[in-house]
Amino acid sequence: MYRSLESLVQMGLVQAVDLGDGERRYEVVAPGEHHHHLVCRSCNSSTHMDSCLVEDIEDAIRKKYKFHIDSHVFEVFGVCDECAKKSKK
Repeated sequence: MYRSLESLVQMGLVQAVDLGDGERRYEVVAPGEHHHHLVCRSCNSSTHMDSCLVEDIEDAIRKKYKFHIDSHVFEVFGVCDECAKKSKK
């Protein structure tokens, strides 16, 4: 099964995700699409980010450093609003 999942990752139909706990997860995506997550360290929830904010940074890197990027990983870790409210009580 692992090889099948990795094949789907290579085809761009599935995205492998590590949310910081050492477990690898797989998510179905549209061909060529990817997304990133906001991960709460308190309740372990994750939220999909609507857009890839890294693409603008990649453009700047390509122009300034003449570096050809073929992929990136970007997950943001912190505390969700619900957990932040609970910790203030």
